[in-house]
Amino acid sequence: MLLASEGYTITGEEGSDNYRVALDPTGTAVQVFQDVSPATPSYSFALAELSSLSFDALGGNDTLTIDCSNGSPVPAGGLTYNGGEGNNTLRLTGTASGDDLFVSGTLVVVNGGIIAFNKTAVQLEAVKSPVVDLASLSLFDHSKLTLIGNGGRVLRLGRLSMDSSSTLDLADHELIVSGAVEDDLVSYVQSARNSVPAQWSGTGIASSAAAIHDGTGLVLTQNDRGDGSPIVTHFAGQHVNTGDVLVQYTYNGDANLDGVVNADDYFCIDSGYIAKPARPRYFDGDFNYDGIVNADDYFLIDSSYVISAPTSAPAERRYRDYFDDTTGWTGSGAVPVENSTLVEKPDGQLRASLTLQATAGSSSLDATLTKAAGWDLTNMTGVVRFYIHAGTPGQSDDWQNIELINLRLTSTHRGYVEFRVFNNVSNYLFNAKPGWSTIPLSQTGPLEWRGSFDWLSIASMSLIVHRKNADATPAVTFNYFEMFPISKKKLVAMTFDDNFAGQYGAAKYLASLGLHATFYVVPGHVGQPGYLTLAQLHEMQDMGHLIAGHTYTHTPQWSWMPLQQKITEVTRTTQWLLDNGFVKGARIMATPGGYWDLQDDPLIIGKYVDQLRYVALPGDFTINNLWDNSHLYVAADAGATSQTALDKLESSGGLAVLFTHGGNPDTDAAWKSAYNRLKADQDAGLIKVIRLDDALWLDSPLPPPSLS
Repeated sequence: MLLASEGYTITGEEGSDNYRVALDPTGTAVQVFQDVSPATPSYSFALAELSSLSFDALGGNDTLTIDCSNGSPVPAGGLTYNGGEGNNTLRLTGTASGDDLFVSGTLVVVNGGIIAFNKTAVQLEAVKSPVVDLASLSLFDHSKLTLIGNGGRVLRLGRLSMDSSSTLDLADHELIVSGAVEDDLVSYVQSARNSVPAQWSGTGIASSAAAIHDGTGLVLTQNDRGDGSPIVTHFAGQHVNTGDVLVQYTYNGDANLDGVVNADDYFCIDSGYIAKPARPRYFDGDFNYDGIVNADDYFLIDSSYVISAPTSAPAERRYRDYFDDTTGWTGSGAVPVENSTLVEKPDGQLRASLTLQATAGSSSLDATLTKAAGWDLTNMTGVVRFYIHAGTPGQSDDWQNIELINLRLTSTHRGYVEFRVFNNVSNYLFNAKPGWSTIPLSQTGPLEWRGSFDWLSIASMSLIVHRKNADATPAVTFNYFEMFPISKKKLVAMTFDDNFAGQYGAAKYLASLGLHATFYVVPGHVGQPGYLTLAQLHEMQDMGHLIAGHTYTHTPQWSWMPLQQKITEVTRTTQWLLDNGFVKGARIMATPGGYWDLQDDPLIIGKYVDQLRYVALPGDFTINNLWDNSHLYVAADAGATSQTALDKLESSGGLAVLFTHGGNPDTDAAWKSAYNRLKADQDAGLIKVIRLDDALWLDSPLPPPSLS
């Protein structure tokens, strides 16, 4: 170990030099590593004896990384970095949640440790964790700080201070500023977004990714709907509070931060255009930050809707029925009645709704209204959502005469599909989201399904109320319906359970093909013989895979656990995932044994997890509130079966889920063949391989838009 009470200078070469400075694990020695990830340091200094440290990198494109993983390695007398000629970089990594970072045009200060530099770009890197969490960040005097990492990184700040000459480049990452004021930060985004000659390249909060990708930008919004309730409770895998300022790289017009431009976003801009708030926010539809919601903002969202679709956009944005009159409806055992007392338009005016009024004397228990549709949904994956109120107004017990409610969509070629709401929790086929009123049926509530529309066209829609007896005359009011596509490619998800050691080989092989999977981990098994290690899981996450939960102990099977044990298993797993940096999958879980529990699961989903995956039998797959198994194909633990699932997918439609406990291509030729086929099919444009947190698949983190 070198003693350098007078300071020490390291001189590079005329070519490109790469240095990393870090404390050793004991925190007593400053170590300097040269070149890429060497096993041993080239220099080691006693921290207590090192007064200062300098780097003279000479020519070339040089990089100096300051690694704060074991604490700040900057000596008391500071560190100096002269990059010389070339494109040089000063990179900061391993910062901690209590750290304060100050950057000016020639200085970086990390918790009091001073780094002087020149001719150098400054980067903040997220490597060991996808989150860079700082107490404060200050940018002044023409400074520029760029957040880097492999996609989906988050910069979380307790405080952000900037002057008008400085730039924070988020690239394609996200920003959370706790307890900030939106008006204090929105000017930074306005400055970068509306820069000349190139948008998103000016000073302020910028995005180098948005500058080169048409139709994308940064969304900045206060996490407050205006009534003290949050827009989202989780953002970029992080728990967020009401009042936090959120900044996300996404498509222009993505008002609700869910990563896709769809009907929810059009609802936001439509509402903002009608309401005309004095100071509209992005959430209100001011997508170009000019202080008004107008045709310019509609142009942005329309353009993004086209380019955000994985392939060419569908002919229509969405298929909607406001159920605002009785025109076109024919009845069997029911009559259509216009009801103008339940739902208001955004401008406060009452809008009529359609009530299905069952009539007595029918020989059938079904009271049905039918209307022609004519919607083209060829091979699309998307969302069906509708709002209902069951029961005659003023008759609180009327809903008890209802056995179930169907919304049936009839295809011209493939029969029909029904979305069913049962008046009995034991027959409950969908899972509730927080704040959604779904049971009892006497409550008004939005219901939503996400699934695959592989029907060539929808010829008609039927509203069906199945009564308990033919003389019962219950009423059901339908307030709103929408169906909109989110993808025209067929989707395939690859999932792995139980974190067996052989899955590391599968992760590496899939990553080499450019494919990413979801790995459901049992934390209690991590590092045990025959199981993946924590280091391997971090490496797999860095490859682009999603690490999610599979309960903490996997004992016993899900349906055998009492409710409190389920909650304990889930919360311990979530906390372990968060503590170890697996934030994106922390609220995504697969049940042990693939079983479901129709009584307990509605109490788990939304409050403790956002998504539960069940696989009970081959061919039977349920995820979140999706239950239409007739168009879903599961290959369980067999590469050969996965080929059959893909055959079915190509011949009809739906979502193929390739599910396995092993799948190591080094030992299983059938799985290797299946992976190669996935790659070939995706390259040919036939499918899109997704993780189960993909924005194309996940439910929006927002409740559906309120219509009252």
